[in-house]
Amino acid sequence: MYILIISVIIAFLAYLRYFPLGYDEDKHFEEIKNQKKSDFYSVNFSKKYFNLWKKDKRNIFHSVKWFLEKKPDYNYEKGKYFPENKSITKEELKYLIKNEKGFIIWIGHNTTLIKAGEYFFLCDPVFSEKIFFTKRHTKAGIDAETLNEVFKSKELNVLITHNHYDHLDIKSLKKLKITGNVFLPAGVKKLLKGINAQEIIELNWWDSIETGSIKINFLPAQHYSHRISQGKNSSLWGSYVIETKNGDIFIGGDSGYFGGYKEFGEKFNVKYAVLPTGGYETRWFAAYEHMNIEDSLNAAADLKCRVMIPVHWGAFHLGVEPLDYTGFRFNSIVKNNENMADIIKLINLGEVFYL
Repeated sequence: MYILIISVIIAFLAYLRYFPLGYDEDKHFEEIKNQKKSDFYSVNFSKKYFNLWKKDKRNIFHSVKWFLEKKPDYNYEKGKYFPENKSITKEELKYLIKNEKGFIIWIGHNTTLIKAGEYFFLCDPVFSEKIFFTKRHTKAGIDAETLNEVFKSKELNVLITHNHYDHLDIKSLKKLKITGNVFLPAGVKKLLKGINAQEIIELNWWDSIETGSIKINFLPAQHYSHRISQGKNSSLWGSYVIETKNGDIFIGGDSGYFGGYKEFGEKFNVKYAVLPTGGYETRWFAAYEHMNIEDSLNAAADLKCRVMIPVHWGAFHLGVEPLDYTGFRFNSIVKNNENMADIIKLINLGEVFYL
């Protein structure tokens, strides 16, 4: 009897590993092209949050198959394309925040420090060396202690895109002395017990807040939420646009490529786009939730941005592709097409990109 049970389990696992799911890239893009504009504005909650324009049909068996199946070969010089670390000192950061110029600094993974007008935003702060069971492979470009020292008497606001551990790290938030507000998706606030801030503000899609010369907009994204302490999709996920008089800044949380980017490009004057590009292989499984290089370029074109900064790669191994493969691919594109060098900005960790 035991032999039969074991044989059935082995046969089932083999089936999961080798059975093709028939993913069709052309069909995938045709679906996106035909998504209804009205769906991006429709109701997104009924017991749980959802994307009306595309249902997530994946289940536990898809996850097991993705884990078990044979991984593709990546024929390039592995390990050569990680971002360099240009760690910023307290003195350098103090000088930067006094300067009138706006900037974007990639700290690591999806963590960025942005100066928009006279306001400062720290997006998805993660400084931990390990997220859940996933070890960090590149050091953060600015540490929490430096931010605390520099922003003692200056407001630093925090933007959270969703509740996944590599975007919402409670340990990192507790290390920070948050001198401004925390903006986050609906349903996430309950996770922030013990976090001190001026105000913790939950947002639904298309909510906006005006403050001084800027406007913060929370927008849809094609993703999902899940955490041990929260059931799947019991809180919302999304992205942000910060509107400024000198052009808008798009900050992408995790998202698959979808028709919303085209809508954002029509609605806003996006000049700079911080786009997540990592954890995207294999496509049949990951295309729903994460963008690959081609997706990110399509999203940048839809947003009509002048500059895109790829993030969400090089730190935590979340997909099948090697950690520096995104760097390799973007480097190759820029090298072989001079026009793309003005659009794709592969900045290093702690490097300042002036707006």
